Amino acid sequence: MRATPITVNHDHAQQGFTLIELMLVIVIMSIFAGLVVISISGVEQRKLMQQRDQLVNDLNVVRLEANDQARIFALITTAPTVSDPAGYFFAEYQPPQIDQQTGQAMVRQEKKPLWQPVDAFKVRSLNENAVLQIRSLDNSQQVNGPEGLLDQQSPDLIWFGNGEVKPARLQLIFNNQPVGSPIYINSAGMVSDTEQGS
Repeated sequence: MRATPITVNHDHAQQGFTLIELMLVIVIMSIFAGLVVISISGVEQRKLMQQRDQLVNDLNVVRLEANDQARIFALITTAPTVSDPAGYFFAEYQPPQIDQQTGQAMVRQEKKPLWQPVDAFKVRSLNENAVLQIRSLDNSQQVNGPEGLLDQQSPDLIWFGNGEVKPARLQLIFNNQPVGSPIYINSAGMVSDTEQGS
């Protein structure tokens, strides 16, 4: 009996990727991932700039409302919580009641805050990891005036309803980085990107 020779078919050799091909795929995937990150951060930056523009618009509206209606408004910031991001709202000063017989301010029976939120203005929420910083530019150290209006706990930005404003510098911060330039409000309530108001 004669043995049949065994033939090996070399056409079905094992196929795979070369190291160069793998490196090329990794480089392409890295480029796409970088583009996605840039796109997402660009969207985030645009949203933050829109919120800054909304703040400027709100500041101008409140100035007009305070002057037209002779009402005392303040800008109050809110800190972030577990469920809510930081934000801001506008509040109105509620002076203490005056006793008609003595002319003296009545002692508040209930601990009602001096600053009450104004329903006509929306409460604004900022992006996650964003906060609004307000720094008073009023160096007069004046603390006289009605109870709680200009004391040490008073807000840093107040419209007095007579065309005057407690000047302030506002800065939107995202991940400890400033968003846009600071917003300055002078003593006449004009909003500007420079401290001189130009």
